[in-house]
Amino acid sequence: MKVLVISQAYPDENNPYQLMYVHNRNRYYSCLGDEVTVLSFQAKVDYEYEKIKVITEKSLKKINIDKFDAYIFHAPNLKNHLRFFIYNKKSLINKSVFFFHGHEILDYTKYYYGDMSQSGISFTRTIYEKLKISILRRFLNYYSDCLKLVFVSNWLKAQFDLNLRISADSFDSYVINNSIGCTFETKKWDAHRDKEYDFITIRPLSELKYAVDVVVDIAKENPEKKFLIIGKGNLFNFLSKPDNVTHIDSFVTPNEMPSLLDKSRCALMPTRLDAQGVMVCEMASYGMPVITSDIEVCKEMFNDFGNVCYLNNEEKILPNIPCGKPSTRFYEKETIAKEVDLLKRLGR
Repeated sequence: MKVLVISQAYPDENNPYQLMYVHNRNRYYSCLGDEVTVLSFQAKVDYEYEKIKVITEKSLKKINIDKFDAYIFHAPNLKNHLRFFIYNKKSLINKSVFFFHGHEILDYTKYYYGDMSQSGISFTRTIYEKLKISILRRFLNYYSDCLKLVFVSNWLKAQFDLNLRISADSFDSYVINNSIGCTFETKKWDAHRDKEYDFITIRPLSELKYAVDVVVDIAKENPEKKFLIIGKGNLFNFLSKPDNVTHIDSFVTPNEMPSLLDKSRCALMPTRLDAQGVMVCEMASYGMPVITSDIEVCKEMFNDFGNVCYLNNEEKILPNIPCGKPSTRFYEKETIAKEVDLLKRLGR
């Protein structure tokens, strides 16, 4: 089966973690014998990443697009994905799956630190956030009889209904969680290793949605504990860093994460807004204790994880570290395997 995956960006040697949830799927498809080609709108040249072929839109024009059996659109945006579908609709109709991951139907403009929430967000961006919902609604209604929709959580599916004011159930729609990276299936957290830190947080430090400011407040209230925060961003331009917090200003690759997690007693990963939260799912599946936020989507994701407990973002009181067992619900056989069944139906 030949599959074309349409994505705004894709991992490369310089950005190994961007849209890794798309790459995880493609590797699985490829291992089953499917021929996977990725169209990355961000790519300037064709390249190969871990045996997955990535091409530019210019290169795709040299290929007969009808040769593909299925077309997968990840996080469809106005600028590229919808334009691409409309331009090629004769080839894509009845063979396309739209995967919704969050930002396509949610408004993230208010989830930034400091003055970024006002002057840093342009008027143009604010208008865009309103337009994207209106245009996406019209687009989906027009093509409702020929598209399949996939949501990464029931919570996101409900937000689709609420924000677009159309029912996802009026489409051929599915809820399939993102898969974790294979590293977190094959390796397990080393509970017996000496711990350098009590809590580890790996997050972008520029967005309020990830609630790293809550971690900082908790650290201030617990000076006897050691906290490790890893991520790039401008948070500490607005908040002072407590002495018991070590900050590493860096991105982390999937291969680097296990050794970092093994240095800590617990992952502290609060959030204010998530469609699923793949990194937290990876930490929990890895088997380490995890504390995340007491919000609806987190409870949906971790209702069968004994090693996850919940924090009130407003009260900021640390719960006891959980000591139960993880679940396998985000393993490839429970997630991507369901997508494969869906693609097979498209290819018939």
